[in-house]
Amino acid sequence: MKLKMLYARYKEIINYLIFGVLTTLVDFAVYTPLTVIFGANYKIAGFVPWYIVTSVIAWIAAVLFAYVTNKIWVFEQKDWSARAVVHELIPFAGGRVVTLLIQLFLMWLMIDVTHLDKTGLFTWGAGLVGLEGDIVVKAIVAVVVVVLNYVISKLFVFKKNK
Repeated sequence: MKLKMLYARYKEIINYLIFGVLTTLVDFAVYTPLTVIFGANYKIAGFVPWYIVTSVIAWIAAVLFAYVTNKIWVFEQKDWSARAVVHELIPFAGGRVVTLLIQLFLMWLMIDVTHLDKTGLFTWGAGLVGLEGDIVVKAIVAVVVVVLNYVISKLFVFKKNK
């Protein structure tokens, strides 16, 4: 009974965490195979790191998944009219662009500037499951991004009508 009461009280946050994890899994399901095939440090035209390109591709898939799941199950918005979708999707995608830029900056900082993906726990943790250190970096950055995405969605996109 206590679990039901807790769920009822924190339903939105619990659902967001569940679908946030699933959205992150969608992101990783697209990102990981691409970086495993080409390598995170592969550079397109000699200067664009491959992890940036794969992050953007993964982001597109994750944003579409997140919009639908957030609308239906997290913020329980029922209006699917074209007007409502456009009114929500533009700030939703805009907020996600902001967090994508934060994600790319943090990944660049941790991979290209400080080379944390090649040190200590990053390589050890990734090596345990046969992945590169950039996957560990992406996982750490994902925590920051999930929190920011919730705040943006709650405050600017799926506002409750009062």
